[in-house]
Amino acid sequence: MSAGFQLATNPSSLTIPSTATFGIVQLTVQPVGGFTGAVQLSCSGLPAGASCGFSNSPVNLTNFNQPQTVTVTISTGQTATTMLRHRSNPLMPEATLAVALCFLGFRKRKGIQIVLLAVISVLGLSMLSGCGSSGPGTSTSTVTVSATAGSLSSKTTVSVTMNH
Repeated sequence: MSAGFQLATNPSSLTIPSTATFGIVQLTVQPVGGFTGAVQLSCSGLPAGASCGFSNSPVNLTNFNQPQTVTVTISTGQTATTMLRHRSNPLMPEATLAVALCFLGFRKRKGIQIVLLAVISVLGLSMLSGCGSSGPGTSTSTVTVSATAGSLSSKTTVSVTMNH
């Protein structure tokens, strides 16, 4: 067997709740065939806006029988609550209310005035919700963790689910 290393994650899937900004998995770098040396780690396939970090990189494999454990932190940067998309026009409910108040100034045709006021009020109140979610309740990505040392490389994947 030729010298090298293998990767394994525990757990192999990660769920980041809507109230958290990160999740953690353990990565084991196992030397194979008497390999010793420094192994660089990286991530790819991260969800939009996310990043990953390692408790130590490079990983120094100095004893060919001894695996090294590394903590991998996948950060979203913000909780799902702050990831919500804010309304595009924050003054719309206020502008609707101002228009409705202008109609109150008209004294003629009380019936039309009341109907218009009711319609504009309903439209204005429906816009007061403030935020809408950026999508469905969850999004899942496959994050690839790669390790390289010279011309040698190894990869493993982690399924990352972010709840919104």
